[in-house]
This record gives sequence, C-alpha cells and structure tokens, in this order.
Amino acid sequence: MPFLRSFGIGALLIPAVSVLAAITLLPALLALLGQRINSIRLLPKRLVDRGHAENGPWGGWARLVLRRPVAVAAASATGWGGHRAGQYLGSPGSAGAFEVGARPGVER
Repeated sequence: MPFLRSFGIGALLIPAVSVLAAITLLPALLALLGQRINSIRLLPKRLVDRGHAENGPWGGWARLVLRRPVAVAAASATGWGGHRAGQYLGSPGSAGAFEVGARPGVER
C-alpha cells in the first residue's frame, strides 16, 4: 500500500513546511517591510474605528457589574443553578428513563 505511505508523508510534510515558513520567512518579511507593513489599510476605516469601547454595550455591561457586583453575582448564580437543576431533575416525560429494567432506546 504505497499510496497510504505517500499520504502519511504528505501529512507530515505540510505542517513541517508551514511551521518552517512561519518561524523563518515571516519574521524576515516583517523585518524587511518594517513600518511599511501598516501603510496599506485592509479594512475600511468605518469598520476599524468605532470610537471608545467604554461607550458601547460591553462598556455598559461592565459599568453595571461594577456598580452592583453582588446583585449580578446573585442573578448569575440563580440562573446557573436553575440550569443545573434542570439537568439533574430531568425534563418532563423522562421519568421512565431510569426505571429498573428499562432499556436504552426502547419506549413503553
């Protein structure tokens, strides 16, 4: 089965060449380009510059958590506890799943 051997060699060489290029060629190109690497804009300015992060929704969430940490922790624990309780108690209709003699995949 020589074709399987060639698949194995290919599977070995592709990551090896990629890593070799990443640790040798990429730093050399970055050193050669220097500050000119930033001269080309890849994304439009409207997508990159969105103002201050503190004014966005995550900034508002952070302010809420910092203002009322105990309330947020209690709400989070209550929500997580309810989720975990649902996992342990099971869903409606699953009561017969753990009966003695019940077989997996067989409904009564």
